Amino acid sequence: MCRLTTQDSFSNSSVASFLNTAFIPVLVDREERPDLDTIYQNYSEAVNATGGWPLNLFLTPDLYPIFGGTYWPGPGTEHSTAAAADSTTGEESYNDFLAIAKKIHTFWLEQEDRCRREAFEMLHKLQDFAQEGTFGGGLGTAAGGAAIADAGGTADAAPVGGADSGDLDLDQLDEALGRISKMFDPVDYGFGTPKFPNPARLSFLLRLTHFPPEVRDFIGENEVENATSMAIKTLRRIRDGGLRDHLGAGFMRFSVTSNWSMPHFEKMVGENALLLGVFLDAWLGHSRAAGKDLSLDDEFADVVLELADYLAGPLVRAAKGGLVTSEAADSFYRRGDRHMREGAYYLWTRREFDQVVRGASSDDHASSVAAAYWNVQEDGNVPQDQDLFDEFINQNVLSVNADPTELSKQFGVPPSEIRRLVSGARENLRAHREKERVRPERDEKIVVATNGLVISALARTAGAVRWVDAERADKYLQAARDAAAFVKENLWVAGGDSTASNPLRRFFWEKPSQILAFSDDYAFLIDGLLDLYRATTEQEWLDWATQLQGMFTHPMCNSPWTPLTTTQTPKPASSTTPPLLPPPPRQPPPRTPPRDKPTQAASTRPKQPPPSARPSCASRAAWTSRRPRQTPSRLPTSSASAPCGPTPMASGTCARLGRR
Repeated sequence: MCRLTTQDSFSNSSVASFLNTAFIPVLVDREERPDLDTIYQNYSEAVNATGGWPLNLFLTPDLYPIFGGTYWPGPGTEHSTAAAADSTTGEESYNDFLAIAKKIHTFWLEQEDRCRREAFEMLHKLQDFAQEGTFGGGLGTAAGGAAIADAGGTADAAPVGGADSGDLDLDQLDEALGRISKMFDPVDYGFGTPKFPNPARLSFLLRLTHFPPEVRDFIGENEVENATSMAIKTLRRIRDGGLRDHLGAGFMRFSVTSNWSMPHFEKMVGENALLLGVFLDAWLGHSRAAGKDLSLDDEFADVVLELADYLAGPLVRAAKGGLVTSEAADSFYRRGDRHMREGAYYLWTRREFDQVVRGASSDDHASSVAAAYWNVQEDGNVPQDQDLFDEFINQNVLSVNADPTELSKQFGVPPSEIRRLVSGARENLRAHREKERVRPERDEKIVVATNGLVISALARTAGAVRWVDAERADKYLQAARDAAAFVKENLWVAGGDSTASNPLRRFFWEKPSQILAFSDDYAFLIDGLLDLYRATTEQEWLDWATQLQGMFTHPMCNSPWTPLTTTQTPKPASSTTPPLLPPPPRQPPPRTPPRDKPTQAASTRPKQPPPSARPSCASRAAWTSRRPRQTPSRLPTSSASAPCGPTPMASGTCARLGRR
C-alpha cells in the first residue's frame, strides 16, 4: 500500500464512506496480477502520458476505464492545500481524492452514455496501438500488447516467443544502442530524471564488448567502447550515490534527483538481483580488461559481495528459504512512534551522526572525516526543492562525496587511515541503527519471478567467487538451492502433474496462491535453474528446468488462461472461456440501469483481503498500491501533485473531469 494514499485518503472517514456508497472499491496488487496492471498502466500512459503507482482508476461496470491517475492527496491534507493554492485556472478545483471521486460520480450519473462511448473508443485505440507494437512487452499472459488485445477480446494470445525470426537483425541492435545513447545523461550519468538504475540497459551496454566480432565490426569499436564507458560511469554513480544503503546493503528503487542524491527508499528484491548481475559483469569485465585473475581488490568486488550477502541473508528471506518481494520505504523512526516516515530508517541529522560515530570519545576527528566522506551537513543535504512539505528538514542521505585520496589531503592523514575511520564509523552507525530504529516492513509475498531472478544472480556470483572466497560461494549456492526448493515444494502443483496444464502458482503468502504463474515466472525461474545447474552440475535443476520449459512453450502459451479460483488442479481454458476482460461490442455499449450496490459501513482503514479472497478478474475499480514506475517525482508537477506520484490530477476519457 502507498502510505500517503492509505493515510490521507483510505483512512479518512469521509473518503471511505463515499467510496463504499458510490463505488465498489477493489484493491489489486500489481505483483499478484501483473496482467491487469499492464492493461491499466497502458491506459494511463496513453491518456496521461505517464503511469506509475499507486494507480487509481474508475471503471464502468463492464470494466472499461473512464478516468485514472496516480497519486491524489487526501482532503484537508497539506498536499491538497498546497495544490489548491498553486491552482491558477480560476475554475472549481478538484485537488484531492474525495473531490475527484465526487466529480466522477456526478459525471457518470449525468452523462453515462458519453462516458461509456469515450471509454469504448479509447479501448479500441489502445488495441490498435498494441497491434502496431506501440506498447512494449509487459508482464502477464503475453506481451504488453497482447494484454491490451485481451482487454478487447478480439485477438488471441500469441505464443510467447512466437515464430522463429531467424538471425539477429544487426540494424535493430545498432538502433537500440543509438536510442540508449540518446537517453544517456553525460553529466550525472544514467538515463533521464528521475533516475532508475535500469539494469537491463546497463547489462546490454556491458555485454556488447563480448558479442561476436561480426557484431562489434558492424556497430563499430568506438561505439562499443563508448557503451562500456556509459555503463561503468553509471554504475559508479549508483554505487556511490544515495540509492545505496551505505550502512547495510541493497539499493533503493530510484532517485528523484538527476544526480542520484535523493532516493525513494523502497528496496525491491528483484531489482537488487538484477543489479547484482550487472555489477558482477562489471567486476568480471574489469579483471578481463586488465588481463589478470579475479581479485577481491578489483573495482566493484565489494559491491558484488555486499549485495550477494544481502540477498543470501535473513533480511529478505522467509523462514523456509523463499525470497520476499521488497522492503518498504516508510518506517517508524523509534519504537513507540505512531506515524511512519519515509526514509526514517536511513536518514541522519548531523548531531545524531556525530554522537554515534564519536561514541564515548570526545575526539571529533572520526566524525569529521566520516561526515566529509558521506556529505553529512549541519542543515541536512536534502535539496529544498525536493522537500516542499518540510519532511526532511536537517536530514542527511548518505552518499559518497569524496574518495580517501582526496580526504587524505584535506585532513593530512594517509588514505589507509581515512579508510579505517570510515569503516569504524560505518560499524558504529550500523549497530546504532539496528538497535534503536525500527526496520521497514517487508512485503512477505514470495513471487516465483523474483525468486528466479535471485537464484540466477546468486548462482552466477557463486561460480565467479569460488576461487577467491569459497566460503561465500558455498553460502550463495545454498541460498539459491533453498529458494529453488521452496518454489518446487510449495508452488509446483502436484510435483508438476502431467494433467495440470499450468502447474506453477504465481506466489506464496501464508499459502500457495490461487493465481497461476505468468510467463515471467516461468522465464525467470527457468533461467535461474539453468544458472544453478551450471554452478552445481546437480541434475535435478536441469531436469526441472526442462520440464518447466516444456510446459511453458507447449500448452500454456497457446491458449488464453484464467486464474485458478478453486482448490482443484488447474485446467486449460476452453474455447468458451471468457477473456480477461469482456470483449468490446461492435457498437458502443447501451446504457444499462444503475445497479444496486451493497452499502458498506464507512471504515477508517480499508483492509486488503488475503490473496485467496481477492477477485481473480478485473475489478470495477482497480487501485494498485505501489510507487511510481515511469516518471515519479517527489515534487508537485501540477495543481494537485504530491510526493507519491507524478500526475496527481491526471486526465481521463470522461470529459477530463468535465472540462471541455
